[in-house]
Amino acid sequence: MKKIIFTFLFAAASLLFYAVFPASALAAVTHPAGTLVESGGTVWQINETGDGRLLIESPEKFFSNRLSFNYVVPASASDLALPQTGTLPWGDGVLFLDHGVIYQVSQGTKHGFTSGAAFLGQGFSFGMAKTGNLSALPEGQPISLAGAGHLPGTFVRTPAGAVFLLTFSGSMAFPSAAVFFSQGGKFSDAVLTNSADIISGAALAPYRTGTIVNDNGAIWVTKQTTKLGFPSADCFLNFGFNFSLAFTGSTADLSQAGTICGDPVGIIPVPVSPTGVSSYSSSIVSSSVGNFTVQAETFDLASGKIRVITDTAADRDCAADCPAAPLDAFLTANGGQAGTNGSYFCPPDYPPCAGKINTFNAKVIDTGIATQINANNNFGEDFPFITFDANGQAKYYNQWIDYKNSGTAAAAGIGYYGLVGGGAVTLNTNLLDDKQKTSKGTQGAIGLKGSTLYLVHVLGATVPEEAAVLQSMGLDNALLLDGGGSTAMIYNGVYKAGPGRNLPNAIVVKILP
Repeated sequence: MKKIIFTFLFAAASLLFYAVFPASALAAVTHPAGTLVESGGTVWQINETGDGRLLIESPEKFFSNRLSFNYVVPASASDLALPQTGTLPWGDGVLFLDHGVIYQVSQGTKHGFTSGAAFLGQGFSFGMAKTGNLSALPEGQPISLAGAGHLPGTFVRTPAGAVFLLTFSGSMAFPSAAVFFSQGGKFSDAVLTNSADIISGAALAPYRTGTIVNDNGAIWVTKQTTKLGFPSADCFLNFGFNFSLAFTGSTADLSQAGTICGDPVGIIPVPVSPTGVSSYSSSIVSSSVGNFTVQAETFDLASGKIRVITDTAADRDCAADCPAAPLDAFLTANGGQAGTNGSYFCPPDYPPCAGKINTFNAKVIDTGIATQINANNNFGEDFPFITFDANGQAKYYNQWIDYKNSGTAAAAGIGYYGLVGGGAVTLNTNLLDDKQKTSKGTQGAIGLKGSTLYLVHVLGATVPEEAAVLQSMGLDNALLLDGGGSTAMIYNGVYKAGPGRNLPNAIVVKILP
């Protein structure tokens, strides 16, 4: 039965892959080491050396290695001609729900929790567990203490926000967000360390073999401590790959080991996004309250090339010590090229935020999990809300509750204090604290002008002054985002402002070729 279930899952997923990557376009040579390939509902991984394939026997093994359906491509004849050199071993650290019991898989065994207090005390949440059948695994030592050291394979984060992978001998640090994501990491999977965890930054985690990396416009695939280039677009695309699969990151520490396909030496660049659909500017704007420097990213939503993503690091409502990450990590996780910081939040360097670090009250749709965050926190129900559908088209609601009652399920959305509505300043200054009213600093905003999306920072302004500036710019509607020490803005993969503090939520823009 398990085999039938696994085949069905991959058959369903393959419909999506075939629609994008037709089997007829597959390269005649074998896929790079580490690639996940599928044929007839069976999935293999090309082994680390590229000279064999490992059978993936079950979905539980697949998910225990933090693998994703998004990276499975149709197998070529050359892949299928490789000898099967074994089966994929179990991964470490992932939680599974098996017939009402939650286990953590580690070191080839399954470890149950003796109580809900032990489970929650380790920092886990029930939403982290994947449903599966672990009957193939022997029972390991149960986890009975909340303060016990986390098992090898667990992603942990320090109170300062640094993320580590626990190993059998200690831990490994992640040199970049791209490496973290290549290992199957998600912000929401990292739990707070405890005193029993052995944390050291001496060892650095590597890219997973087979990771496709966009390094400053050039596409590479990693193989252990080396990288290989693709000498032509046909070479890359004929493997069933797509440029959206590439993580944005550095490969400077990897040695170049040649190219794929045996073609002439050369590395293909990432396709340039269509011109005219986005822009970045830093300019002086005159307003009724003075002249201000404004950094603005604009995106033509009518082009059909823009996809807007609102993302939260926790992937859930979070009441204290929430995960956070720099803006570029949000872009890497979502394949974006531009973006800005999200809503106001409680940063770790504010004394009043003790016990609720990185929490935020704003309503935010988490695009990745299609979930409304803070839907029931009784905050901001009468604040404006901007949404985006799966095609990147925007809609402005005067109140979040109007969106909720509309029955619409938007792909992305964020709400907070309104600044401009219908072309007029609508800011209710009674909502602001004294610092927002009187302290000059960088103020963030998201707004719409016709079918154009604006992501804006107004420098050296109070929040009321920011509202006047946005009205002078002719925005139809706009709402407040964070700024100050949380200011961050990236355009074409380059920071234009920040990075400031790590962020619990962010706005990401993906520009299609």
